[in-house]
Amino acid sequence: MGCGASTRRPRQPPDLEPERAPPPESPSKVDETAAAADQGDQLPSPRPKAAGPGDGATVQDDWDDWDEEEADEATAEEAEVSAVRVVQPSGAVACAKGGGSALLCGSALDSAVNARLSCTSCGYRVLRLPHSRWAPDVDYYWMRNFCPDGRMPGRWDEDLAKLCAKLVADDEAAAYACGCSWQSVVGEKELGGAGGTPAMPHGGARLENCEAQLLNWVVSYS
Repeated sequence: MGCGASTRRPRQPPDLEPERAPPPESPSKVDETAAAADQGDQLPSPRPKAAGPGDGATVQDDWDDWDEEEADEATAEEAEVSAVRVVQPSGAVACAKGGGSALLCGSALDSAVNARLSCTSCGYRVLRLPHSRWAPDVDYYWMRNFCPDGRMPGRWDEDLAKLCAKLVADDEAAAYACGCSWQSVVGEKELGGAGGTPAMPHGGARLENCEAQLLNWVVSYS
């Protein structure tokens, strides 16, 4: 080469060039990254998933709710029954006249009653509840469902309390009942014996038409 000519340094291939270190991050950038990492560590854990309609806990809650509702209903029913004026039946219910006939008697004649009655239709003994009369809406179904049956002593008190829910206080009257018939009597009402006695206008008997409703109450000697 001639004088004054520059000597070119040969270029190294790319894979032989030395690696350049990345420029250092500024102190502020490093601090921000560390702060973000610390904040991630302090994030609250996710809330547990609420039980859905198909979860067992919800089914159990439903059962608990039903149990509470049934308990509330039972308590209300007990309170209603306890508020009823329960009238104890008199021992004797009618005044026997002889020959199988008898009189139903209001409360003014309490001292005159000396006989028991039974119903030949339902087989119940006839009850007499003094100083009371039946509410106008009492009916055959009420008697059939709630009139106490002496053959089931375990249910006597409960059924009597339910039966008395349809009683109205009346110093002069006496309310009569069996498993199918009922009467409210002031003064006297004569029973016609085995042929039956019209239930109207003092009450009703079974489900026959009004004109055909007969009391089948007879003197009982047992």
